[in-house]
Amino acid sequence: MFGRIFGGVGSARALRRRSAFVIQLGFSAEPRLCFGFLPRTVMFTGLGGKMSDRYLTDVEAMACGRLAVARIRGLCVGLNAALDNNLLEQASNLEAANQLWGAVQQESAAIAKITFRDQQDATLMAQQSLGRAVSFLKSRSDGASLVVELIGDHTLTEVKALRPAVFVEVLDQASQAFARLAPDLLGSEMVLTDLQQGLEVLRASIQQVRDSQVAVRAVAIKTRKARADWVRTYMLAKQTVRLVLRTVDRMDLLPVVFEDLMLPERRSEPRLVG
Repeated sequence: MFGRIFGGVGSARALRRRSAFVIQLGFSAEPRLCFGFLPRTVMFTGLGGKMSDRYLTDVEAMACGRLAVARIRGLCVGLNAALDNNLLEQASNLEAANQLWGAVQQESAAIAKITFRDQQDATLMAQQSLGRAVSFLKSRSDGASLVVELIGDHTLTEVKALRPAVFVEVLDQASQAFARLAPDLLGSEMVLTDLQQGLEVLRASIQQVRDSQVAVRAVAIKTRKARADWVRTYMLAKQTVRLVLRTVDRMDLLPVVFEDLMLPERRSEPRLVG
């Protein structure tokens, strides 16, 4: 364990295994599409030679996919009639993968990503309502003991410093305690109403954050799956086109069909956009 943490024997062995794996795959005569993922990025690695774009953004990758579909149908179909059906099938599969990935990306962009920082107003309102309740109790002759019943042995500053998810539970208990004290306290009705309103606003705010977190996690899983499916489909389409081009001695068309293989000086300007 300490070897893995501090870069000792464990990590060295893992590095050698990974290096051996890359070296073993690196004898291919042509660049191959390998996959690994960064947030919103597709990693393209040429194992047999360095590719022009090692990292393509999602937008660029989908543009490569759309161009590949059009160029398979326009440039490759007809070169070898016996394999045309295979090419058309791969083009259809890649087109479907493009559409699925694009739909998931749109779904992700449409989700309202709400955090507790976005809900600071609700937290502040709840804190202020608790502060007014504490001030109201302190104004009584036995105020110190009443405040203890409201928030325990903690100071108001300590309670306000709690995370919203914890503070709402303390506020709920304080609201219940104040409701028990209210019948014996003249003029406590408005303070109790204010305290309960602050509690409800904070609860609604926290629920919005929780709902957003659940939605973001769910669409992140869908995005990873759609991205992985797209990469597999793109790889298979590239292998099929490579096979067809070899049969007719037109390997020069491979980087034309698959834009990610195009050398920087041969790339069309401006760069690919979605």
